[in-house]
Amino acid sequence: SPDSWWMKKFANREHIFFQNVKGLPDAMIPEKSLFMAYDLVSVLVVPIIKGDVVQGFMGINSINEKKLWDGFHIQIIQAIANSIASALAAVKNQNQLLQAKEKAEESDRLKSAFLANMSHEIRTPMNGIMGFLDLLRNEKLKSKEKDLYFDMIKRSSDRLLTTINDIIEI
Repeated sequence: SPDSWWMKKFANREHIFFQNVKGLPDAMIPEKSLFMAYDLVSVLVVPIIKGDVVQGFMGINSINEKKLWDGFHIQIIQAIANSIASALAAVKNQNQLLQAKEKAEESDRLKSAFLANMSHEIRTPMNGIMGFLDLLRNEKLKSKEKDLYFDMIKRSSDRLLTTINDIIEI
């Protein structure tokens, strides 16, 4: 739990050292029971911290004899813990970059699909307008055919105007 003696020590950036697990006070019965279950005699544990957040912990222990972990041991384990914290942060940053890249790629796909759709929606009525205007050049057209062609041009123009207005609203 975050309020445990163990976590409070880590939050204060302190290492935990027990030369003789059997001599732990009764206030530490859960830790003592755990250590004894694994036949641990001496324990040195340091927190893995990135920024102000405890990421975890690591340590060394002895199952054969009492060890007096000195400053050198503590510095080595702390250096390894710092390296692990940096590696964890790098992985997190890499994952965030990967997610941002995936979002950018998805955005690019959506933009391309939108532009392809808009291109189709604009070109289709424009082609209709241009095609029927070309047909209207024929001097032999009957009035009924001309009216039909003008109606088609009007419908295509209306469709094109609606599409352009929709694009502008977006």
